[in-house]
Amino acid sequence: MSRPSARVSGSDRPLIEQFVIWIADVVRGDFGESFFFKKPVAELIAGRLQPTLALAICTLILAVLMAVPLGVLAAVRRGSLADQIVRVIGLIGYSVPIYWLGLLSLVFFYAQLKWVAFPGRLDIVHEYSFTPITGFYLIDAIIQRDWGASDFVLPSAGPAEVEARVRLLTQRPVVADPDAAIRVDELVVDPVSYQVRLRGRPLDLTFKEFELLRFLAARPGRVSTRAQLLQEVWGYDFFGGTRTVDVHVARLRRKLGAPYRDRIVTVRRVGYKYVP
Repeated sequence: MSRPSARVSGSDRPLIEQFVIWIADVVRGDFGESFFFKKPVAELIAGRLQPTLALAICTLILAVLMAVPLGVLAAVRRGSLADQIVRVIGLIGYSVPIYWLGLLSLVFFYAQLKWVAFPGRLDIVHEYSFTPITGFYLIDAIIQRDWGASDFVLPSAGPAEVEARVRLLTQRPVVADPDAAIRVDELVVDPVSYQVRLRGRPLDLTFKEFELLRFLAARPGRVSTRAQLLQEVWGYDFFGGTRTVDVHVARLRRKLGAPYRDRIVTVRRVGYKYVP
């Protein structure tokens, strides 16, 4: 290491001083920078913490589900063949290295039996199309309702079943793109750029005003109750009353101006609807 690099990294200082500086940095959450990735070590650890936790939690659940019944079986039938089999399984688990046991499991359950998918956290087909939210992909898939597949077939499925599944998939109705612009007469609501144009003129709307107009314009002629608008626009965690909806509708009408303000129609004791 050159002298300038040594001065920057602090390796030219006494070992005790280096150790004290390192401990102080660790306390502050600074683990230094990786020479290989050229990124802060704390950032690299944070990026791998979630998959590590997910793997540990799944492993713990599987271990409990397998160990408890096997332990009860061995205790109830002590000295029997079942007890001996459980002992052998436990001995293998303790004596065989984890990495070697993992490789054997992949060869047996993936390569031979084809019971599990290819090793890896996420299939390479969906690696760049999947948007992580929490970092736990199973939870993210539930939140986004996106499992990365429209259907599945078992390896034992015959050509007739595969053909029938493909035919059913091609006959499914096409779902509207949620990012597509909403056009109602001269009103255009763009959910991508969060812009609203009326006769080509942009409207200056707040976020909630935009979401409210977007929800109403996407359902022209359909009545939405105040409770439904609160749930869809403000969310479940909003504790305000339905008066909030009335206030935002009044602001929307003022910004739309005549004669478009009358497009948002009040349905007494029910809610609102957008009439083209």
